[in-house]
Amino acid sequence: YATTVKEIDLTAVVRFREQSGTDSAHNKLPSKSMSADDFCINWIIPDFLAGGGGHMTIFRMVRWLEFFGYKCKIFVKDAGSDRSLEERERLLLQYYQVCRAELVFLTEATIFSASDVLVATSWDTAYVVNAARGPAGKFYFVQDYEPMFYAMGSKAILADNTYKLELACICASPWLESIMSNKYGRWARSFMLSADENYVQQDVRSKSGKIKIAFYARQHTTRRAVEIGLMALDELAKRTDNFHIEFFGTENIFSSTSYSANNNGILPPEDLAKLYNEC
Repeated sequence: YATTVKEIDLTAVVRFREQSGTDSAHNKLPSKSMSADDFCINWIIPDFLAGGGGHMTIFRMVRWLEFFGYKCKIFVKDAGSDRSLEERERLLLQYYQVCRAELVFLTEATIFSASDVLVATSWDTAYVVNAARGPAGKFYFVQDYEPMFYAMGSKAILADNTYKLELACICASPWLESIMSNKYGRWARSFMLSADENYVQQDVRSKSGKIKIAFYARQHTTRRAVEIGLMALDELAKRTDNFHIEFFGTENIFSSTSYSANNNGILPPEDLAKLYNEC
């Protein structure tokens, strides 16, 4: 696709416009009479690395649908050439869920059959699902209010526009359901995210004497406002040295800090639970 715009999530708006196929069932919800064997649920997802909370919820949903007998297929949009499909499959199994779903790369030439259910999982994949013709149902798996991920500009505007597309919304909270339904007029239903009680332990805090603080330092997602927290820690270090920071959530190790700190990188759930309870 020839374009002067090089950000691939932005160009999804136009790259997937020309998908062919019959549109007789376009934008209809699946019939209640359809059985699990009647269609494949196709999930369109952004590319992923380890430690993605949104991807964990997607893969968990895929796994549970498979428990109920549904066939799922996962299309990875705009997968980089840095890793093979097999490497991504290993990543899925190691850091997320054990799924039977086939993992494939999505291209502009992908055509979905008339019996398929399509599920968008992010604002840029919503344009892919909207452009497809023929699916029995089109859904939008809404896990956050994505216009707020960005400063006002192209991405914020295009993310907001996806909520005006004729997609049925499955929302990760009553709050999001209310926004989709009341603000945008979408068909919307919500589910509640659960809490892992294994994170709650007793009397495992550090006995070193210093106050131990866990700090989520995933700086590449700007909505985390990591920089504000880091500046606050620099100010705290001017007043006391009676604390120690345990950074987690990113593999980028800080070259130096003005206070005692350790970078734990991306942690598996059991190690993160231990860290939480020590802090």
